Amino acid sequence: MSNTWDPITAAHQAIFAAFENFSPLTALVPVGNFIDTTNPQFQQFKPDATAADTPELTVLQDQFTLPPFGGNSTTVQFSQSYRVLLRTDTLQIVPLNQLKYQALAALVSAGPTLGLACIKSFDVLPGKDSAESQQSQRWIAVFTINVHLYLPRQQVAGS
Repeated sequence: MSNTWDPITAAHQAIFAAFENFSPLTALVPVGNFIDTTNPQFQQFKPDATAADTPELTVLQDQFTLPPFGGNSTTVQFSQSYRVLLRTDTLQIVPLNQLKYQALAALVSAGPTLGLACIKSFDVLPGKDSAESQQSQRWIAVFTINVHLYLPRQQVAGS
């Protein structure tokens, strides 16, 4: 696979960078617990997470939409959603709430384009907090970031 630029990966990495470079969030999540699935070295998720593996933050890709008549004669408009998973090592809700708040603060700090010219805006869609399983003593929060991308039609056609 070649290493050519694509806006979907760029947006994914911009979201991840917003989290990983926001010091109030990095004060809560250890460096090795930011799971970057776009990293060429990433192979698999840890099969059995231990307390040292949490708090953990992971960004996964979700829905892709390309409206049939989106954009205009010179611009292609599309959206890519990214699921954010936040995991804690306790059933106490306050650590999870602190993670969520700092993750949202990181996104606000990154700005409406996340630093990329191809991003018009993004929305944070509803999520759900839950215990991972009946046997687990951990919380997980999931929310979705829907990124609205716009590229010159000529650039997309020439790719």
